[in-house]
Amino acid sequence: MDFHSFIRRYLVADTPTPPLSERIKSAVGTALGVAAVLCVTYLLFEHQYAMLAAVGASAVIMFAIPHSPMAQPWSVIGGYFIAVSIGLLALYTMMPPIVGIAVAIVLVVLMTMTFKCLHPPAGAIVIFVFNQNPADFSVALTVISSVMVAALLLVMLATLLNNLGLGRKYPQCLTETIKNLHRTRDELPTIRTGVTHEDLDYALKKHGTYVDIQENELINLYESAIDHAFSRKMNTLCGDIMARDIIAIDEAASLDDAWGLLHKHKIKALPVISKQRHVIGIITIADFLKDVASQSTHYRVGLEYLMAGSENPVTDTRPVSQIMTHPVITEQMNAPVSVLIKKLSDWGMHHVPIVNAQQELVGMITQSDLIGSMYQKIVLSAK
Repeated sequence: MDFHSFIRRYLVADTPTPPLSERIKSAVGTALGVAAVLCVTYLLFEHQYAMLAAVGASAVIMFAIPHSPMAQPWSVIGGYFIAVSIGLLALYTMMPPIVGIAVAIVLVVLMTMTFKCLHPPAGAIVIFVFNQNPADFSVALTVISSVMVAALLLVMLATLLNNLGLGRKYPQCLTETIKNLHRTRDELPTIRTGVTHEDLDYALKKHGTYVDIQENELINLYESAIDHAFSRKMNTLCGDIMARDIIAIDEAASLDDAWGLLHKHKIKALPVISKQRHVIGIITIADFLKDVASQSTHYRVGLEYLMAGSENPVTDTRPVSQIMTHPVITEQMNAPVSVLIKKLSDWGMHHVPIVNAQQELVGMITQSDLIGSMYQKIVLSAK
């Protein structure tokens, strides 16, 4: 093995190089965060309580890898608090500094991993506490205050700068799990054959070491890779499979008009469009049923209205906007069909209006369109 291969195999992290814009954002955010925290701590406390090492290390983590579990608010605040508390306890046991620091850091690592607030700069907090060597309660209180003020400031600055200045999401909150719309115990369609949290738990336990990524982020990465692979193999855009001769209805039309179109064309959904052909809503048979159910005293009349063959149909001149579903989830015609998988399965949607760059309605894709497209691709690839 030559020297270059040795370096690449054993010394260099196997991580993709982020874009230049992300590297600049990380550097600028770190510099601003450190400067702001140090200015405030210098004003509130004496200069020796500014914690240069810990603040600098924390800022790098929170601005360079804001998605990391170690960069989240609880990791910073909890890690700082546990570290300063254990550091002071170890200091007051009168152990030699080297032994006290070693014992304190062992306890900090154990405690922060146990309480899910592992934050590497917490180790610097322990050393900071021993360097201050507070002899009385007032000095110890100053040490604790300076540490916690720094932690809170870091979290506030990371939240503001990442979200408002750098265009990043922080903190990385847990995404709300989509519930089964049919209220049964079955998993969502894409989860039944995909990677679950149980699978990840098994893999992480088998891996045996701490992994610096949240489970939700790992699942998102996996799903993004699967979507990309699916799109690459399908090589199909929404515009390729959409129905183009779309029956739509104007926002000023009545419910009578909407029901007439649904019955005439034997379809289940009508996009509601503005004069500029922008999709402002969608009206389906389900919307009519909900409207009927909401008027329980007129339930019989409502059913009579829905019966296309009624001899004395009930007229309803209310505008479609009264019962339509809005806002509507649409998709661009040049988007890959893979973006529709979850919408037409987990999300419970049956129709997705397709728009162009001007947000004008140009087509519609249903579950049947997607299944037909996938079938054609599978058949053609097998031949």
